[in-house]
Amino acid sequence: MYYENIFGWFNNGQKKTYDLFVALCKDDKEYNILEIGCFLGKSSMYLAEKIKESNKNITLHCVDYFHIRDNWPKNKQQKKELLDKYGEDLLPQFNEHISNLDVKNIVIPYKMSSDEALNYFIELNKKFDFIFIDGGHDYEIVNNDIIKSLQVLKERGTIAGDDYFTSRPNEQVQKAVHENFDDKKITFINNESWIVKT
Repeated sequence: MYYENIFGWFNNGQKKTYDLFVALCKDDKEYNILEIGCFLGKSSMYLAEKIKESNKNITLHCVDYFHIRDNWPKNKQQKKELLDKYGEDLLPQFNEHISNLDVKNIVIPYKMSSDEALNYFIELNKKFDFIFIDGGHDYEIVNNDIIKSLQVLKERGTIAGDDYFTSRPNEQVQKAVHENFDDKKITFINNESWIVKT
């Protein structure tokens, strides 16, 4: 698939979660999926291609800074290689992937922080059927993303996220997840993604 040639991080838990999102969508209804944290679009293009193949009426909304920042990526060599290849602004490369896959009718990018985007959606009263959180991994960011995502999640919607088992230090993603959801409602996919059906 096209996504395999895009640099980035995309584990099997996230892949299976995205497969589930598409599978849960019915053929005769309209759906909106929100992805928080996209980077160059590896996971986004996987999901976009799955949506395209399904012929279902699903729009994918992708939120990211789309920008190389002073403190990210933390790996200096990786950061240098990305700057040399793409420059600081990653959105043109993300848009190129959209064009190459011919999914302009499916994918809408938002170049802003998760907080800015969620505030924007709240103000618009925009609602999503599925939300996947994979932006910042600090407790404060994840907690804010969850709290505000729940305000734009449809009733009986599904919210999920990454890095539950890998966030360091002090399991910050875990802390945010357990503060916002009943433990009995939290399930895991491939011991990588957490997921809650509301």
